[in-house]
Amino acid sequence: MRTRPTTPRWLKASAATVLLSAAAPAALAQAIPTASQQPSGISQEQALALSARLDALEKRNQDLEAQVADLKAQAAAGVQQVRETVAAQPTVSLANGRPTFTSADGNFKFAVRSVVQFDAASYSEEPRTAANDLGSGTNFRRARLGFDATAYKDWNFALWGEFGGSGGEVPVLNQAYIEYAGWRPFGLEEPVRLRVGAWATPSGLEDATSNTETLFLERAAIAELVRNVATGDGRAGAGFTARGARWYASGLLSGKVVGVPSTAEFDQQLGYAGAWRSTSSTARTTTSISGPTSRASSIPRTPRPARSTRGRCACRSGRSCGSAACGWSTPGRSPPTA
Repeated sequence: MRTRPTTPRWLKASAATVLLSAAAPAALAQAIPTASQQPSGISQEQALALSARLDALEKRNQDLEAQVADLKAQAAAGVQQVRETVAAQPTVSLANGRPTFTSADGNFKFAVRSVVQFDAASYSEEPRTAANDLGSGTNFRRARLGFDATAYKDWNFALWGEFGGSGGEVPVLNQAYIEYAGWRPFGLEEPVRLRVGAWATPSGLEDATSNTETLFLERAAIAELVRNVATGDGRAGAGFTARGARWYASGLLSGKVVGVPSTAEFDQQLGYAGAWRSTSSTARTTTSISGPTSRASSIPRTPRPARSTRGRCACRSGRSCGSAACGWSTPGRSPPTA
């Protein structure tokens, strides 16, 4: 009896593995086209229409973005134009409480200035006689009105009138000058100011402080006495001032006080005044000189009425202020010596 030879089991397993490996790619390739060929729900025409609509929407969006950008640019240009128009207009401010008009470039300024000090006093005197009459009543101690101005940045002007007084208010020129403040020699940071006209010519530290910013309404009698020698309010003159971080210098040639007396300028007092002040970390130096150089003796100098502590001259009963019979009561301006 013949027996059939048997195939080993390992050989069968290997053959089956080879057959499966060869059949897998073919089955996968057959399955992919089958899946891609399944219906998607829209036709090719519909897909093309949707694509065209998307392109139209994108183009419209781009157009809208361009329009928005143009509108923003126009708005920015309009705002800039408004700013330039506003910047080109003069400005109005209340610097230190004074109305000030300034040009756009700052080269021209105009400021209205005023100082008003009104006094009132009432005294009970029994019996009242000419010797003890203290003079109840009212008066304007100071009533000044004027303007300060700047032209072309370096030229300064001022014109002030004084309408107050010591019970007999009479309009008088307080200051009227022109000043050039554009000269900086020797590399100075601050300009040397050259001034000519009538103004409160400087004489000392007390004179440099305005009476509107001091503790009392009037300066000390000794300070007014010094001011009356060759400086003071409303005195005509020509001079200069210069300063730095730690020094100050001034010099002037002065004439008469405007309106006192009412005689020709050339026939009145001629004076001078100068000052030098410097400070350092260890010392301070102050030097001031002033005095008259000449005055016509044939023309008497009429003193201005003094101001008492309440702003009224203490003189009564027709006596002239400054006379021996009257005397001066706490004067704001001491009578100048003849």
